[in-house]
Formats: sequence, structure tokens, C-alpha cells
Amino acid sequence: MIPIQRSALDARTQRGLERKSEELRVKGAATPEARQAWKSARTIRRGLAPVLSGMAPGLSRCMYCGDSEGTDIDHFRPIASDPLGTFRWTNHLLACSHCNSNMKRDRYPRDSSGACLLVDPCVDDPHEHLELTFATGGYTPLTAKGVLYAMVRTKDSPGAAVMFGSRVVSALQALHW
Repeated sequence: MIPIQRSALDARTQRGLERKSEELRVKGAATPEARQAWKSARTIRRGLAPVLSGMAPGLSRCMYCGDSEGTDIDHFRPIASDPLGTFRWTNHLLACSHCNSNMKRDRYPRDSSGACLLVDPCVDDPHEHLELTFATGGYTPLTAKGVLYAMVRTKDSPGAAVMFGSRVVSALQALHW
């Protein structure tokens, strides 16, 4: 994972996102309505895809693993957690289908104050939270956010955290997990 610089959207796509967000807000939309609105927003998705692709590392790489081709528009803050954020530009990342559908899915861990505990490559410097282990191609967590990123990426539960060593155990204890 590398830091990602969020690009500006073209005016048409930005207006479309704002219009759809307002529609959801007025309806007081819950998760099912937000998911349906997203599925039917083909024009907006077509406007987002090239901008996200241009922000991605390499040639349209997944913003989570950097390994695979980014084919999906991921909602960093999942629709299930934040239906009104479905069309928020800062909530979209390019992901490979494996990371989006099998790894991150609807996971969005937060601390007791509601702050996000996942590394957002557009907000956080991933190098502060993760260290690339060249021998394995995996990441060693350096902080609590790094721990949770590694868990999401490996489908581990907190009980399996011992595989990451004492750094993880102390980070989870600090989170009261």
C-alpha cells in the first residue's frame, strides 16, 4: 500500500454525486436503498472509474494490495456502515475484486470515539502503519491501524493476531478488542 493523492473530479461527475447524495439524504435512505441507488448509477460509476484509475499506483492497481488490477469501485466506509456516504467522492477507492469482495467487504472497524481504524491511503501515510516485508510480499503492522489492515487483508480474527507477534497483541489491547 502506498500513499494516494486524491484527484479532482470533473464537474459533471461531481454534480451527479452531489445530486445522488442529496436524494439519499432527503429519503433518509437506509442500506438497501443506498445499495440500489449505487447499482443504478452507471453514469456516475463511469465517471469515477477513470479518475480512480489515474490515482492508482501503476497501471490501474488496487489501492489496497497494489497487486491486482483495480476493477471495482470500493466504498472505503461501506454502504452498510454509512448509506449516506454512498456517493461521497472521498469514500471511493479503486480495488481489485478480491480485496473488495473477499477481504475488506463491509469491514470498517472504529474505536470508541468512532474514528476509523483502517489505513486510508488518501488520508494516512501507509508507511507509518505498515512495513513491507520483501521476502513474503506481505506487510508487518507497525500501529493499531496497521494491525487491523493486516487482519482485513488476511481474513484473520482478533484471536489469530498472535501470528503478527507481540506488537499486534499490545495494539489490540490498547484498542480494547
